[in-house]
Amino acid sequence: MSVKFKNVGHIYSPDSPFEYVALHDVNLELPLHKMVAIVGNTGSGKSTLVQHLNALLKPTSGEVHINDRIIVADEKPRNLKSLRKVVGLVFQFPEYQLFEETILRDIAFGPKNFGISEEEAEARARMAIKQVGLDESYLMRSPFDLSGGQKRRVAIAGILAMDPEIIVLDEPTAGLDPQGAKQMMQLFADLKNKHNKTIYIVTHDMEHVLNYCDEVVVMKDGRMIHQSNVEDFFAEGELLNDLHIAPPAIIKVKQMLKERGFKLSKANDFDTLVKDIVKEVRK
Repeated sequence: MSVKFKNVGHIYSPDSPFEYVALHDVNLELPLHKMVAIVGNTGSGKSTLVQHLNALLKPTSGEVHINDRIIVADEKPRNLKSLRKVVGLVFQFPEYQLFEETILRDIAFGPKNFGISEEEAEARARMAIKQVGLDESYLMRSPFDLSGGQKRRVAIAGILAMDPEIIVLDEPTAGLDPQGAKQMMQLFADLKNKHNKTIYIVTHDMEHVLNYCDEVVVMKDGRMIHQSNVEDFFAEGELLNDLHIAPPAIIKVKQMLKERGFKLSKANDFDTLVKDIVKEVRK
């Protein structure tokens, strides 16, 4: 059971004036039952990469392995319906996933499409809407009357209602206020910790990466250039500078202290940092 990219390349609009190479020879193995952040600048290939996970995009070259399935370039994927039951993807723009007359029908659509009874699908919709921080009164509203942040919550609820093993999220907290973003990230953490889900999240928010994620994959110019645990990622000061990534506040403080000769542990929580500072000052 694993998720692997083997020599994966992807070209948009090949053999046309609009040809664009989005992925170059990507080799990558993603762990299961972890929360993995996929980061990089705009245009680095993050969204293209994750859309291969449920065959919304097919590789132009190479292979994508999802558990016991292999998606090969130039071969039509088989049993896509069952693959998309295993891998649920929330788009960067939630409008792409909302199309029904009511939010209830929108959230229930996925489960019904996978053979769940209408009664069970609606029960799942009622549970999922609460999971994303909205009450049941929203269910009879049109999804097109919502704010951007509310649309994002509904799009996430639609994926949660299908109960996939792997949940892929492209900028899931964009458009949410800080408290809403924190609640959403805690929901994803609970899905991993309490329900053994696998979470792959494309994000620009380094505070979320530090506080919630287990591993980090860095994309640049369509290539995977770094993969490590979170602690090692934030220890790579040159990499962060090269990518123009602003580190979280605690990492900035640690970098400043190290430049002044402080010897600090790898842990990135404030309690440990305070203990390290006290220890160094006493020396």
